[in-house]
Amino acid sequence: MNESVNIWFTEKRDTKVVLSGDKEVAGYFKIQKYLPLQKITKENKDGSLIIETTICHYMEVIPAIQRWLSHMKGIRPKKLKEQVMYRIKSYLKS
Repeated sequence: MNESVNIWFTEKRDTKVVLSGDKEVAGYFKIQKYLPLQKITKENKDGSLIIETTICHYMEVIPAIQRWLSHMKGIRPKKLKEQVMYRIKSYLKS
């Protein structure tokens, strides 16, 4: 529970997630953890970040991606990207 950032967690964390955040959100991710087990693995020259985490449920990271939507994207796994796109398309239809 100490590693969780929201209600979407179990004891088994087995899905590695890689995200990209542009320079507009980099500072926020440097000072606060928005993702469970969040690690900044690369800081690019343009100020953007590569962020990795290990999750047990995609909803652990989807709210953070949605919060920073225009400044953040999922790189891996592909299924995460698909779930985010499904939510965006569903929202736009409603």
